[in-house]
Amino acid sequence: MPAEFKRGRRIARSVPGQLMLIAACLVVLIPCYFLVLGAFKTVPEFFSAPFSPPESWAFRNFHDAWEQADLLIAFRNSVLITAASVFLGTACACLAAHAIARMTRGASLVQMLFVAGMVLPTQLVVIAAFVEMRWLGLVGTVWPVIILYAVYGLPLGVLLLVGFFRRLPPQLREAAAIDGAGEWRQFLFIVLPLARIPIFTVAMLNSVWIWNDFFVPLIFANNESLQTVPLAILNFYGENTTNYGLVFAGVVMSALPVLGVYILMTRQFINGVVAGAIKG
Repeated sequence: MPAEFKRGRRIARSVPGQLMLIAACLVVLIPCYFLVLGAFKTVPEFFSAPFSPPESWAFRNFHDAWEQADLLIAFRNSVLITAASVFLGTACACLAAHAIARMTRGASLVQMLFVAGMVLPTQLVVIAAFVEMRWLGLVGTVWPVIILYAVYGLPLGVLLLVGFFRRLPPQLREAAAIDGAGEWRQFLFIVLPLARIPIFTVAMLNSVWIWNDFFVPLIFANNESLQTVPLAILNFYGENTTNYGLVFAGVVMSALPVLGVYILMTRQFINGVVAGAIKG
């Protein structure tokens, strides 16, 4: 009886936390539910019954959205920009974080300067960045977008990676140095494989916001052939009318790659944790 009583108390204590998690899930899932429903509705049906299931499922919205917004080119540009930005930003973050972790003096100050970039909004530096990119002749290409995304991905990468690199046992590098491995070989073949879990985390978090960002491509990729998915969806907003069925269909299609990348990276993360636990 006492054991059952204790079990009941544990269950009762966990109920408020579970209710909060359920409420948080509903806050996220209910807008997604209405978004998916809106993607299958016509414009009159959307305004007449915005919260009810569609009477006739308008699958043509996805075809029309794909063709009218030229989403094939937009998806290609988004994949190119996201992949290049995440690779460049993560690589630079790994190098910077490893250097900070190895510093003996001034490491906290340098780390604080990197992390301070997280509180600087893009709008604060966009004018200076635009002038510089125009002086370099890069405006109208994908390079300003990739460079700015890589730079803005550095603070998060440094924040997550410095602590991990500091916890690595120095005996690993010492043993590699005895075997004749230099600094670069130690970094590439010892440090990076051990840091695959936080590296995947940094890449996953940066991928999501880069894919969904609207402001930077709007300013720097001012060429129709360079527009990303968020810019392509903007074409459905007219001056007097907006086809919300096509807007929602475009948003649903743009969310599918992000969801796929998230699932893929999550599996990599779990596999890394399990492999590390087994080896440990």
